[in-house]
Order: sequence, then structure tokens, then C-alpha cells
Amino acid sequence: MQKFINYILKLRDKPENVRRQVLAGTLTICMVIVGGVWALSLGSHFGGGEVSNKTKEDVKPFTLFKTQIKNTYQGLSASAIKSDVLPEQTVEKKDTPDKVIDLIPIEQ
Repeated sequence: MQKFINYILKLRDKPENVRRQVLAGTLTICMVIVGGVWALSLGSHFGGGEVSNKTKEDVKPFTLFKTQIKNTYQGLSASAIKSDVLPEQTVEKKDTPDKVIDLIPIEQ
């Protein structure tokens, strides 16, 4: 432990670029260790048939959600297509000449 503390004290006196290199190396080593532990634990998670059944049960709510969205969209599109929901109204357009408005320019 004393060697580790001495190494940190010596590292504090070194230039910033050296300290950054040591930081990058340390982080890389830690990431490799964590990734290795994670990769080794995958075998126990995906090894048995019970996991496959559990995965199917986990996906089931998303399937229900997709079905619900699809049914809602079909219901909305069906109600929008029906013409008997709103009676047709005809708008009579009067023949009026186009009005011309003379604009007076504003000088600044």
C-alpha cells in the first residue's frame, strides 16, 4: 500500500500529458476487467431453457402494447372515413369581384 501511495505522489509531480496517459491506461485496464466479468456472466444468463421462457414473458407486454396501438389506429381511421358521422354541408360561393386595396407606401 505504501508503494501505491508513493507512486501517486510521484505521479503528481509529472507533467500533465504523462498523468493523462496513466489515466487512460488505468481506465482501459478497468474497462477490460469489467467487460471480461460481464462476458463471463453471459453464459449463466443464457444457458438454460427457463431463460428462454422468461424472455418470452418479458416480451409479451410489448406485443400487447403494439396490438393496442394498431387497434387504436384502425379505430381512428375507420371513424374518420365514415361519412355519416358528420353531415355534408355545402358552401355556396358568391361571385364577387376581387377587391383591390390601394396601399399607401410609408416613407421613413
